[in-house]
Amino acid sequence: MKITDVKIEKFSAPLAEPFRVAFGVIEDSDSWNVKVTTDEGIYGDGEAALAYGIGAPAAFGMIKDLSTLIIGMDPLDN
Repeated sequence: MKITDVKIEKFSAPLAEPFRVAFGVIEDSDSWNVKVTTDEGIYGDGEAALAYGIGAPAAFGMIKDLSTLIIGMDPLDN
C-alpha cells in the first residue's frame, strides 16, 4: 500500500463569542483539514489547528511540504 494523495482544505468556524487579545479581536477559529489517500482507496482524515504565532499561510506551507515527503510511502511502515 502506498500514499498517493494528500488534500488540504482550510476550515473556518465562527466563535460563539469574539475572543479579545492584545493585538485585536478573533471572531473565528481557523484550521486545516487534511485527507491522506492510498492506492487501495483507504484514506485517513486529520486536522491541523493553528497555534498562536503561526499564521494560516505558514501552516499551509508546512503541511504542503510534509505531504510531498510522504507521497509514495507505505502508511503502515514504522
